[in-house]
Amino acid sequence: MNLRVLKSFLMVCRTGNITRASELLHLSQPALSRQIQELEEELGAPLFLRSRRQVTLTEGGLLFQKRAAAILALAEDAAAEVRQALRSGELAGRVRIGVVESNAMKVLAREIGRWRAEHPRVEFEILSATSDSISSGLDRGTLDMGVVIEPVEVAKYESLVFPVTERWGALVGKASALWELDSVSLAELKAQPLILPYRSIVDDAVSGWFENVPGTLRTAGRVSLVSNAFPLIEAGIGAAVCIEGAFAIRPSPECRFVPIEPEIRTGHRLIRRRQGRLARAPELFWNELSALCGGA
Repeated sequence: MNLRVLKSFLMVCRTGNITRASELLHLSQPALSRQIQELEEELGAPLFLRSRRQVTLTEGGLLFQKRAAAILALAEDAAAEVRQALRSGELAGRVRIGVVESNAMKVLAREIGRWRAEHPRVEFEILSATSDSISSGLDRGTLDMGVVIEPVEVAKYESLVFPVTERWGALVGKASALWELDSVSLAELKAQPLILPYRSIVDDAVSGWFENVPGTLRTAGRVSLVSNAFPLIEAGIGAAVCIEGAFAIRPSPECRFVPIEPEIRTGHRLIRRRQGRLARAPELFWNELSALCGGA
């Protein structure tokens, strides 16, 4: 198995067609088919289900697709680092950051803009995702660092307090009894069917707010990203419990954020894996963000 074969495999995944993939790769169709067949023999499992017009991934193929993409990304980063090392005095490379949907992105964008003014050859890749997905990316090595919402498993990562806090509230639709309110109490919120965060550690924290509030908590559903809650809210399924910044970056005219009173706030963490150093560009950018975070 080599990187060229992985690139061929991913091209077939992208096109779903051996003929089209061979054209894009500038390979003959028999040569590409032979590469895929040899890869399947090496892995001991079929990667594609074949028909006359297209190929589709098997369950094993789907798993291998994720790993192959991660391997190629790491190889490209390594190559970029080698090329960078050969250029004297000019910082280049790629910084891969996972960020939750919140106002933390505004702070991060300001720092990226200022840093790129000094290092224009550095490229940033931003993944918008849940805290759990960001943690998985760090564990797999597909992300260099992440900005996640608390609570977080601090012991697992090198962690700094990111200087952004968010207040919690409810996203409600125009038909909701909460639409006209300036704020909502936990008792008023508990009386509504609720769409809660999908992330278990946050779901547990939110559920804990209501433990001493009379009544039964009615969970209508759970979402990982607030943008997925909009259609549910508009359909009258329930009110979504979320942080204000998640709504602010993707507002909907059919929804409104109503803050919880008394106010409940939560913070963010800048995290990375504990083991080993990052490549030069992300390591230097981490140090830059560490100063912003106060180094602790």
